[in-house]
Amino acid sequence: MATAKLMETRVFSEINVQDICDQAEVAKGTFYIQFKTKEDIIRALFEEFIAFEYNSMPYVDPETGAFRSMCLFVGWYERTFRINAGLMRSFVRLSDLDEEVAALWTQRNNMIVQRGISNYLLQTRFEKDRKKLALLAIRTVGGIMDYTLFARHGIHQASDFTADFSDDELIQFHSLLMYRCLYGEDPPKEDRSSMVEYFIDRAQPATA
Repeated sequence: MATAKLMETRVFSEINVQDICDQAEVAKGTFYIQFKTKEDIIRALFEEFIAFEYNSMPYVDPETGAFRSMCLFVGWYERTFRINAGLMRSFVRLSDLDEEVAALWTQRNNMIVQRGISNYLLQTRFEKDRKKLALLAIRTVGGIMDYTLFARHGIHQASDFTADFSDDELIQFHSLLMYRCLYGEDPPKEDRSSMVEYFIDRAQPATA
């Protein structure tokens, strides 16, 4: 917890063992009983975060409705990302530098994609012939979501991203993109919020 707290305002390279000990209010000797380096505690933290995401990921009830389920899953992902933006920043940057962290990052992404696929197959009554294309769709739109979140929360060092929409509005926009990509149509009218209606209306071709 102490390391995660430090990551809210600093990146990994700015944190040292003494900082971690001061935040946790423990002696350095206590730290070195459990960990050899600060890299070890960071990897352990990432492993705990992956376990937390796994346990908090929503399972979809097939009776909920496909678009509402989509909003639930996308909302979970983006809110979890936002709340843990500092940790995600170090996770992403270290994945480019450390092979073990890179493997954890891949494990985490695959875990989320597989849950998304499982939820989709539940909604489509296990039409497994769609799985390969659905996997491509989820990874493609997921990449768009990550690009937006990376820019919005400063995951990379420089970003010119500005957004005119709130966090909840972005969740609805990304849910609409994912739904369209997976189902090839707009969500049912009864499941659309006013903001989703706005997005759909603005996406229509201009008429003379």
